[in-house]
Amino acid sequence: MLKVMIVDNNLSCVKVLKQSLIKNGFDVIAYVEYDVHLQAKCCELEPDVVIIDTESASRDVLDNVCMITKNKTRPVVMFSQDSEKSR
Repeated sequence: MLKVMIVDNNLSCVKVLKQSLIKNGFDVIAYVEYDVHLQAKCCELEPDVVIIDTESASRDVLDNVCMITKNKTRPVVMFSQDSEKSR
């Protein structure tokens, strides 16, 4: 079972994503906000996969990806929500 860490500042989005991941056999080991030092958290928890919401305005997402993959290569999934409805 893959261990997943979700990085997002929107708790309502995290709940939906977490439920879906668990339902599909993933082990969601943590939900963290961008304010947390991601590199230290990744070293502590050692997730197999990190899922990051790119909508956070608090930090540069690419810098975070570099930080959390610096010491250990791991897949990083980045997503964003499209707030515009399709016509």
